[in-house]
Amino acid sequence: MEYANNLGKAVYLPVINSARWRTETMYFQHYTPAETVLKPNRFGIFEPVHRPGTLIQLKNLNLILVPLVGFNQSCDRIGMGGGYYDRTLAKQGVRNTRFVGLAFACQQVEFEPMPHDVRLHAIITEDCIIYR
Repeated sequence: MEYANNLGKAVYLPVINSARWRTETMYFQHYTPAETVLKPNRFGIFEPVHRPGTLIQLKNLNLILVPLVGFNQSCDRIGMGGGYYDRTLAKQGVRNTRFVGLAFACQQVEFEPMPHDVRLHAIITEDCIIYR
């Protein structure tokens, strides 16, 4: 995040649970190191504390780096089971946004994706980049 900020790139962090929304939807909020306060959500994951005017519409994001538990050669991912990323990435209007998984090579497994799973455009590991 620091590297991207130093390059002048806008960084947005996911907000899964917020006192303001209390929904099962994920949002993305602008992150600036000097101004953004991070606080653990109900899962213990640090996310930005809401500041008015700092959310972005998904269609305006160029790239979303997606965490995963496992992946296959077809760029399908296994998440943590909450469905937050799948529901978010499946939304209409994000056709120009690229979804890239970040993983270790040892997380590659063979599996059949579920019908609701959203396929990533690429996965980056320490050994290679897999494109679909």
